[in-house]
Amino acid sequence: MSLLARVAVLVLALAAAACVAANTTSESAESSAPRPSVAPEVGARAAQQGAVEPRAVIATVTEANGPVVSLGVYDRTGTKLAELLPAGRDGAWTAFTSERSLELGSPASARDRWGYHVLLPVEAIDGAPPPATASTFLLASRHGERPQQVLGLEPTGQRRFAWTIDPRWIELSPSPRGLHVFAGDGRSQGAVFEAATGRLLWEGALVGGAFAADDGAFIHVDADERHDVVIQPLPGGTPQVIAQPPALVTVAEPGSVHGPGASFLVPALSTPHGQVFRVQGDVTFGTFLFALQAGRFEPLSGSVQRFADERPVALEDDGAVVVFARRFTDGPRKPATPRLLAYDLRTGAREARPLPREDDRAALLRRVEPFFARIGGAHGWLPHARRLEVGGRRLLVGSLQWGLNPLPQSHPDPGYVVLREDGTPLALLPAGEAQIDRTGTMLLHEAWSDHARPRQVSLVDLRDGTRATIDRAVGAAFVHDVPR
Repeated sequence: MSLLARVAVLVLALAAAACVAANTTSESAESSAPRPSVAPEVGARAAQQGAVEPRAVIATVTEANGPVVSLGVYDRTGTKLAELLPAGRDGAWTAFTSERSLELGSPASARDRWGYHVLLPVEAIDGAPPPATASTFLLASRHGERPQQVLGLEPTGQRRFAWTIDPRWIELSPSPRGLHVFAGDGRSQGAVFEAATGRLLWEGALVGGAFAADDGAFIHVDADERHDVVIQPLPGGTPQVIAQPPALVTVAEPGSVHGPGASFLVPALSTPHGQVFRVQGDVTFGTFLFALQAGRFEPLSGSVQRFADERPVALEDDGAVVVFARRFTDGPRKPATPRLLAYDLRTGAREARPLPREDDRAALLRRVEPFFARIGGAHGWLPHARRLEVGGRRLLVGSLQWGLNPLPQSHPDPGYVVLREDGTPLALLPAGEAQIDRTGTMLLHEAWSDHARPRQVSLVDLRDGTRATIDRAVGAAFVHDVPR
């Protein structure tokens, strides 16, 4: 797993209701860590955010004088608002958003490995939630061992800053409010730069980290055997060092080789009300969630119990309440029914939540399966369904996910179906990677069905089903235009 995958820039929008990412698996090259088992699924809300407008950064291929990559910003109608790559450019360019990076050196290098599933705004544990308030994205130009140029851009294409850094920093990510930039070397070294000036604010070895939701601190985990958690104020100040909780060691079975440093906490979610951490490293004895409050770690479930598997599934009240699932993967409690719990970061209060009924989930599948009747699970494509709320309307999103290895040679059409509450289809879409942001917009990058034909990217407005397509696409990612 690359450093950028481990140092996820995690922030959740202040005005966004939380969404769930259950039944999702990632097939990207960066997701090499084992994932916990699927948490119970609850309804997901894609909240409207006033004047926040979805934008898509899409790389396309033009053939005017041989294959050339263009990088444009598009609105949800498919209108190109700006060209981002400078005229007369040279070197190898890479575009970085808070979600992913797009290599733009050539059409071939821009072809990424794409999963076949729906990503909702909170993908628990291994995925960083796409920040609906982050609008800055980055362009970096490399010329061998020479210093690389870094440009900070708005979704309109307007340049916010430009500076140069050492070429060893190969992974970049903007902070939630765009005030800082994280840089990683792809291994264990990271640095934080001031966006406006390029001034180095922090550098060191780390195994995980995150910016605070207000950009006021960089919270990272040291790479030494103690794995202390360090809260580094930004742009400067005296860091606060917090030791890992002893419970991560004492939870192990007697006699096991599981000493200090075998398991450690890394940031999982940043909200305006606090930071949530998860276990990384040796997870033999459990994957637990902790809140960092007043300089000490507090287990979200109240106690650390051996073989408990905990994962967040939703945020509520502007990120103040963490809803998470808890089940046991081994030991005497393994047969117990999973539990759905909620923890309030403001007060420390906990409460149990009712679990979705299995027959409810089966009923969702029965509603979408007729649209996939020609495909079926026998061919390796497995149907999934989840609820979604957009603009006060309840929708049902059905998808076919590939459950085998290697990747498929052909792809179903439709691979996605979006149904209204009455069961009528709002949109039927081909297979590929789809993201649904908090404004109710779907960004679908279709799967390779014919290697001789470049793929399309579709922008689907789930409020009314309007679909715009951009041809000859080799990469796409969400950004958001947020009034300042």
